[in-house]
Amino acid sequence: MQTFGAGQTLQLDARLPAIAIAAGLYAARVPFIIVVPAAAVVAALIRLLT
Repeated sequence: MQTFGAGQTLQLDARLPAIAIAAGLYAARVPFIIVVPAAAVVAALIRLLT
């Protein structure tokens, strides 16, 4: 719920792109030990920039 909305507005949280990156890497058969830190870095960068 908090990922997509904040009050009456539609707002995207940093978790959604991080999950998308993780899903893409996992689908490409990248080892899980690399997928998790990559998703964390993406979420951290998005939070840093916003």
